[in-house]
Amino acid sequence: MGSARSGSESCFRAAHHRGDCFAAGKRLRAISRKQALAALAGGAPACEVCRPDTALGAL
Repeated sequence: MGSARSGSESCFRAAHHRGDCFAAGKRLRAISRKQALAALAGGAPACEVCRPDTALGAL
């Protein structure tokens, strides 16, 4: 059975993160800059802590 997560924790894990983000957890999968920009442009959520959209210049 899975463990219950707080709303903010599950929100951070469902978002796109930078590789050095502390809120990302341990299960990361690296993607290219092009893939990240396409995902963010398509409406994928960006982490509110590390702001990968700002780092990529996608604002």
